[in-house]
Amino acid sequence: MMVRKVPVVTGLLIIGLCVFTVLIMKTKLGQDFRSVGQSQHTAEVSGINVDRTRIIATMISTVLAAWGQIIYLQNMGTLNTYNAHTQIGMFSVAALLVGGASTSKASITHAIFGTILFNAMFIMSPEIGQSLFGQAILGEYFRTFMVYGVIGVALGIHVWKEPPLARNLEEAVAFVRRMEKARLKFAVGTQGRMGPGYRRAWQLRQKLAPIFLGRSHYLFNWGPDLGWRADKVSAGGGVLMDAGYHVIDLLVWMLGLCEEVYGLAPAGAGAGARTSGVDTEDTASAILRYGGSCMASVVTTRCSGPVSQELSLHGRGGSLVARSESCILRDVDGNVLDRLSQPASPLDLFRLQSEGFARAILEDQRIYECSARENLLNQAVIEAIYLSDKTGQGESPARLLKTHRLTSEQCLRYQPREIDH
Repeated sequence: MMVRKVPVVTGLLIIGLCVFTVLIMKTKLGQDFRSVGQSQHTAEVSGINVDRTRIIATMISTVLAAWGQIIYLQNMGTLNTYNAHTQIGMFSVAALLVGGASTSKASITHAIFGTILFNAMFIMSPEIGQSLFGQAILGEYFRTFMVYGVIGVALGIHVWKEPPLARNLEEAVAFVRRMEKARLKFAVGTQGRMGPGYRRAWQLRQKLAPIFLGRSHYLFNWGPDLGWRADKVSAGGGVLMDAGYHVIDLLVWMLGLCEEVYGLAPAGAGAGARTSGVDTEDTASAILRYGGSCMASVVTTRCSGPVSQELSLHGRGGSLVARSESCILRDVDGNVLDRLSQPASPLDLFRLQSEGFARAILEDQRIYECSARENLLNQAVIEAIYLSDKTGQGESPARLLKTHRLTSEQCLRYQPREIDH
């Protein structure tokens, strides 16, 4: 029944559900629900049949959820036979949390208020995407972030994400501070560091001291189907934010934050010049100047194979060349002093990093590898390269960090001084 397009029956059902919730929570069964929800052990010691109470609660919630799903599908006008029930649960939880509920307390007010706010956000996000970026579809990214972000922070979920950390330095700093405010750990999947060759290089680099030259490259051919990577608004950048992120991470890990960057990252330098609708760079290079007489180079492209990634360091004590699975240390005359060859698949590297992050969470370790705060250094270097490409002069990553009230030392707060072999 509708009155001037107001779903009266739906409104009455909602009111009836609210009344039912209030009444049942005043009964012994409702108090049993509350006790079991707060602590199953305490409830069992108090003489409550925990298993029976949980079964009854599950049955009631399932029936109510089924009626809710019927109303939802009636209003939507479509039915997805096999997975309709999975399309609303995540949003329901997020709406409840947006309304002010927590993992220990939730009320009818939280549910109603959260539903109104969350629905308003869903209505406005396409218009926000259209106004800010000229594309309504980008509002979907905001909606998705809100759903998972709100749930993650409310439930205390630690985060591990694939690089880059963010689309720009400002966004990266905001992510890190939000997670740290919630006292949650946040790591970035720069698992290239986990490669046996690069870990050996990190251990041997002191034998080269002082280092005066570093070289790193990552070359591959992605092909013409770039998808969202072709759009600078969505991706934040091109190959520098993708393959380049990993080689820059290795240089920052080995040598620290550079003082100045000279970079070139023009859009369409390679295959992009022949592809319409691409506004992200497919080729980039940079010179990184460190203190003293040390310098390093970065070269990366996504339009020339075969796949090749390598790091080289040169110092007065010799040189080393490292790849993920190998590392060779030589003296200044080129004689081999140390050689490592240890195959490792990408899955092995992911497992090593994820296990280390999980251990840091379980043991509440303050120090752990590849923290998001440490990755702010990578974001600063990349932003400096993009800025240098625009200005035609050297740019300082440290100065960019300073605009966000950060120093390189503060970014290394969680970095381990030693690593596992």
